Amino acid sequence: MHANISARVSREYIYQMDAVGTVKIQAGPGSAQTFRYNFYLRLAEVFYNLEWLLNNQPEQFSREEFEVYASLYRSIADMRQDLPMVLNNSFERLQNRIGINAEDNHTALQGTTIELDVPSDLDRLTLPEGVNQRLQYLLDLQDQGRTLTPEERKEAEGLVTLAETLSLIKLRAQRVARDKAP
Repeated sequence: MHANISARVSREYIYQMDAVGTVKIQAGPGSAQTFRYNFYLRLAEVFYNLEWLLNNQPEQFSREEFEVYASLYRSIADMRQDLPMVLNNSFERLQNRIGINAEDNHTALQGTTIELDVPSDLDRLTLPEGVNQRLQYLLDLQDQGRTLTPEERKEAEGLVTLAETLSLIKLRAQRVARDKAP
């Protein structure tokens, strides 16, 4: 039942009916307004989870599975220019992580090791408040259905990338600290 309440709040019209797995899907005026955006978020979730698998359980990562989802993403991106930044960024980050050159699809595993002095107070490793407010403003505009100008889109993508990079540095620093603990 909790999943159904969450589905209503997020305007997803897929309801789990019982513990066996019976599902009810509703289409109509509400669903027709939200299904694409919800799907784009699910596709972003796919790329984030594939990246997590690659980083944490590489034996569970499948290059072939990535290619299926990447093909779908590319087809959608060719049709629509207004995809959520979280989808574009999650795809591009994973694509770069596994070493796909976007221009010629040349593939090779790549990796870069950078040593950083991370502050002991990891909570400080975040976007400054004003920068975060600007990012939230741009994301809210997009969530409200407004198409961002090319300049706004570039700014928002850069800020999302910066926020994600800071989060990754913070998570990796926490993992290193945890692994070093006795």
